[in-house]
Amino acid sequence: MRKLAMVIAGLSWMAGCAQQPAKSTAAQAVAAAPAPPPEDFRTFCTHAACQHDVDVDLVQADGGKYHRHFDLLPPSVQPQLITIYPGQKVQAAATFKDGKFAGWIDASAAKADDVILSFDLEQGSIGMTLSIHNDGQKLVKLDLSKLDLQAASDEPQHTSSCPVFAGKGDFELWSEPVFEIDVVSADISPAAAGICN
Repeated sequence: MRKLAMVIAGLSWMAGCAQQPAKSTAAQAVAAAPAPPPEDFRTFCTHAACQHDVDVDLVQADGGKYHRHFDLLPPSVQPQLITIYPGQKVQAAATFKDGKFAGWIDASAAKADDVILSFDLEQGSIGMTLSIHNDGQKLVKLDLSKLDLQAASDEPQHTSSCPVFAGKGDFELWSEPVFEIDVVSADISPAAAGICN
């Protein structure tokens, strides 16, 4: 009897090991039923410019529709990051200290040496366009990350960008649906000019 129990336990263990979990995509992870924001986040949002009632609508690569509603999200502009979702227009200012990036602030708080940038993330038929306008007086190179709708990871990945000249606009294109763009930092050093990476 003990031998039979050991055989059954061994077969159960092998069957469990043979079953592979389904591969999840960023869209599936994000599409899971959202938990209500923790109370400390709600408290944070009473003092910060958090985003309320945000809808993300995209056409997926297979032509299907994707929709997700968020009751509450962190502010678009935070000192260490700008977050842009499809359909959003965001304006922020890059601040610098001794020529080095010091963080992001709301454009309304910008000072003379700050570089004000405007961002607009839109979807075409499937692919995405991020329009960027540099309202400042210095060329700026941005460090961008993106989270593809069908990404296997829920961590944004670095994506290339080109410098944006002072007083000019530029755009970045992706052929796939993008759920989120993060603008991590800005570079105004002479070495940033002419580098698309």
